[in-house]
Amino acid sequence: MRMPANPAAAKVLVNGVVVCFIVFIVITSSFIMDIYHV
Repeated sequence: MRMPANPAAAKVLVNGVVVCFIVFIVITSSFIMDIYHV
């Protein structure tokens, strides 16, 4: 994957990936807790 020319677009892209990753972790952990009734 080629990075965008301007740093601002690259920064937004990285921030979007980080947010998606955090949301994925939160949903997965809550799902696991729901299964094991922690």
